[in-house]
Amino acid sequence: MSKTQFDKMKVNLWVSGTTDQEKNGGWCAHLHCFINGKDYTKTIGGYASKTTLTRMSLLAVYHGLSQLRKDKPVFVHIYTSVVQVSTGLNRNMWKWAQQGWLTTKNEHPKHVDLWQQIYGILSDNNRVLSYKVHLQNHASGDQPYRLLTINNSAEYLLKGKQDLYEVSLT
Repeated sequence: MSKTQFDKMKVNLWVSGTTDQEKNGGWCAHLHCFINGKDYTKTIGGYASKTTLTRMSLLAVYHGLSQLRKDKPVFVHIYTSVVQVSTGLNRNMWKWAQQGWLTTKNEHPKHVDLWQQIYGILSDNNRVLSYKVHLQNHASGDQPYRLLTINNSAEYLLKGKQDLYEVSLT
């Protein structure tokens, strides 16, 4: 496969989750691909209450992967700053699936519903040929996308809090 062919099939997915002290959270997924000299991007996000940072990041991964076309398989590069998400996607998720979605302690992993949905997408060869997860840090070259997703996940958190506040007033 040539580099041009690979680039047509590569999708970068940056994800971020945010939570506050009240357990409200926001998530953001930013997709980017480069086809025939043109950049294509899409940014999506949402919010939830009574949640965790890991769950918000997994929601971003799930919703980002859900945006992939079902008729054209791609190579996906996922960028996250949450170690549990990176480790889970790279190693643990596959072990859990083989063990009937149980950990070595014979318990379901936290957020098993999201892990199963993500596993379903990543193991669908009609949609994803392969994937790689990158743990982001402050020194990485993709800093603008990292900051974009962090900022947007925080904005979705604030939007969620505003919507919840407005509902409680009515």
